Amino acid sequence: MKKIFSILLVLGAVTSCEKLPELLPVVTGEFQTKNCLYGGELTEETEREAMRTEGVVYGTKYPLTRLLVKKGKINLVLSKKPAQTTTPLVNVVLLVDFNDFGDTVKNTSWNWAGPFYCPSPNLSVSEKDFILNRIKEIFARWGVLVTTDKEVFLRAPKNKRVRCIVTQNMGAVFSPSGGIAFPGQMDWGDEAPCFVFVDWLFRNIKNIAEAIAHEFGHAAGNEQHQSLYRADGTLQTQYNFGLIGGPINVRPVMGYGYGIGITTWWHGRSAAGYTVIQNDSLLSGGRFGERPDEPSLQTLGVGETIQAVIVTADEDTYKVVVSAGKTKIQVTSGGNTKLKVTVLNPAGGVVKIIDTPTGLDVPETVISNKNGTYYLRVEVSTTNLPLGTWDNRPIYGGQYWITIKN
Repeated sequence: MKKIFSILLVLGAVTSCEKLPELLPVVTGEFQTKNCLYGGELTEETEREAMRTEGVVYGTKYPLTRLLVKKGKINLVLSKKPAQTTTPLVNVVLLVDFNDFGDTVKNTSWNWAGPFYCPSPNLSVSEKDFILNRIKEIFARWGVLVTTDKEVFLRAPKNKRVRCIVTQNMGAVFSPSGGIAFPGQMDWGDEAPCFVFVDWLFRNIKNIAEAIAHEFGHAAGNEQHQSLYRADGTLQTQYNFGLIGGPINVRPVMGYGYGIGITTWWHGRSAAGYTVIQNDSLLSGGRFGERPDEPSLQTLGVGETIQAVIVTADEDTYKVVVSAGKTKIQVTSGGNTKLKVTVLNPAGGVVKIIDTPTGLDVPETVISNKNGTYYLRVEVSTTNLPLGTWDNRPIYGGQYWITIKN
């Protein structure tokens, strides 16, 4: 079978810890992880990182309804019933292989000329942390586990996992590019990895992260790039540069995702032709499955932080008891979504809307100057964000962390 591979052109140690139980057949209530999350140790300095880490084993149908940090301890609050959908929370495992010691690739679809060696990219701990968190944000809405843990990766079926080797100095094997993958290679089950080359990305850590996400997208089934065409239908550029030049630049994961700003999934004309519209959201959702939505009207207490995922047209509502002029809200974006919060009184009246002109986060803000129960509605903000046109538009969505303070 002739195999076509996709190239992303250059235009730019997890420690072991107590594993969570298999979560079958029944999980109820809260499960205390004893300062340990699935995939890494927890310290006070890494609470935020821990909240980005998956707290479930591969394939469970019990949704992680929230990840709660309170007084330095972590609780995973799991649904008492399986998700209403038949789709597991985690359908696909993506292994980011930072290749610290170098690796030889053999017996895969890449080895038509024999084995070859992939040198270590020599990334620092902080660089690897940034890259991993960025990739997790891009895939946050899907049933995807992004990990560096090879044991977790190997527990997934071969046709439900993809490995990306991060490397450099591969000019003797591959033509210069930011990364390379076979479209749909995950389905083959032959353990063929995809690759990203840090030297051809000038060691820019954001661009490295975007390239890894792009190649994962190809390997898992997004076969085409998001492209731009002229009015007469001729190809302008194979890689759509996105909507740039405004207060916040927005670029497609499956196009040219490099540069400052948001990189997200897209709805637009693909490299397959002017008349071929590629909806990355439908392709990814069909392959990965979407995460279950957060339960409505969760009650937030002072000192609590909850992690959640939001997408366009979605809204998450929380209940909070306010001390007049004292209780504050803060919402932090994962970096791929601009957020706003509407404060409502018990009758549903709007007390205030918190929506910054250019920032992605909702800054620390007093909820009300009156005591009482209030409701906080979190949504995707489109203030100063480009919406695009029907054939060239971003699909916003990502993680956020909501915190209540006194």
